[in-house]
Amino acid sequence: MEEGTEELLARLHEKDELISCILDLSHDGIVVTDSDGKILYAGKAMERIVGLIPNKIVGKTIEDLVRVGIIPDDAVPYRALSSKKQESTLLKSRNQKSFVLSTSTPYFDANGKLKYVITNVRNIAELEAMRTEVEAKDTYASKLPELAEIYRSKVVSDLKQHGIKDLIVKDKKTVEIIELIISLVGFKLNYLITGETGTGKSLFAKIIHHLSDRKNESFVDLNCSAIPINLLESELFGYNEGSFTGASKRGQVGLLEIADKGTIFLDEIGTMPLELQSKILKFLDDKTFKRLGSSKPIELDVQVIAATNANLNEAIEAGTFRKDLFFRLNELTIEIPPLRERPADAAEMVDYFWDKYTQEFHKELTLSEGARTKLINYPFPGNVREIRNILKRLVLLTKGPSVDIKDLGKVTNDHQADHFAADAADASEFKTVMGSFEKDIIKKAYETHGSTYAAAEALGMNQSTFFRRAKKYGII
Repeated sequence: MEEGTEELLARLHEKDELISCILDLSHDGIVVTDSDGKILYAGKAMERIVGLIPNKIVGKTIEDLVRVGIIPDDAVPYRALSSKKQESTLLKSRNQKSFVLSTSTPYFDANGKLKYVITNVRNIAELEAMRTEVEAKDTYASKLPELAEIYRSKVVSDLKQHGIKDLIVKDKKTVEIIELIISLVGFKLNYLITGETGTGKSLFAKIIHHLSDRKNESFVDLNCSAIPINLLESELFGYNEGSFTGASKRGQVGLLEIADKGTIFLDEIGTMPLELQSKILKFLDDKTFKRLGSSKPIELDVQVIAATNANLNEAIEAGTFRKDLFFRLNELTIEIPPLRERPADAAEMVDYFWDKYTQEFHKELTLSEGARTKLINYPFPGNVREIRNILKRLVLLTKGPSVDIKDLGKVTNDHQADHFAADAADASEFKTVMGSFEKDIIKKAYETHGSTYAAAEALGMNQSTFFRRAKKYGII
């Protein structure tokens, strides 16, 4: 029995301690009185807000405080005791520089008898400060897209000043790629850039380099498919004197060493021979390698960015690309969408390269809106490389003062001709083409039927119309 009583007392004490803790830590001032107005509890915040010291008012009545002038005779606890309903008022704060909101709420027992009055006191100035802070944060949040756009524009401007001239960032997908790079360049990562031929993978590799803390160091660009397999290893790792037949007597520093503290970009990594892949893997693992003909390991600090237009998963299945190298390179994959999926970029590029080449080749040309629209709507399977070449040829080969749709087909390749010729006739030679077609039809009908009446009937037109058109074309 004693154990049960002690356990109950312990639980009651714990609950009492918890309630006191909650009330004392409340940011608002709290005062509890009984039905006679006697103060049973006063929270610590009361001293901060209105200057009432809790242990000096607990045990006293509201009337006592009114009598000595500590609180006014219309104080809300006093009014709530009388009216038995919630009462609120504004009072001067402790420093007399702001107001506090005081609210007293009566509490009734199960029989409807008044038992307590709980008064809550809150500093209006603090609430106003909090509201101002929230509004400021909301204002900042609402401006974040605008601030982000300003920052992106500055980043793009800085990149162009560092030699990345042909950077176009207009399409949402390109913006997202730039934002991803900006958010991650502070980390030491290996990047794998994927995308179709001509999408600008090397351009984005340079962006990664120039936005990183390595921007003042070397950026070394190596196209793995452009160098004969038997020379690729020596180009990448270098060699010592006498390493192989034809080797320079002084040896040669490899591209990896040249890129120390900077970045090496391994373009078309999917074409790299398996034997060389294993050496790249080792370098990625421990940042060391050996020159050809040397047993001395060399340690470097190089950021590796690889790129491919091939499906490396298929290459792994085919046994032409190492799975472990793929995972080592693939710490972060950046996929560059083809230009046909970036219409805003395509439109901007048409204008950009047109302006660039008309200035470069000193030609005063105008591009008609029809031709511009036709260019923008072309899918550009060769991506940025193709759009650049088309605009360059267009500017170089156009002899007149302007370029219209009919001119596009004259400077395009076979696979482009169908697209650019498709509505050239419709747009600028419609009447001529249709006139020629009509002439052939009328001439054939007249020759077949021998008279304007019979020919007109065969074509479903009246004789006078047939006669006028046949005469117009010199048929009769």
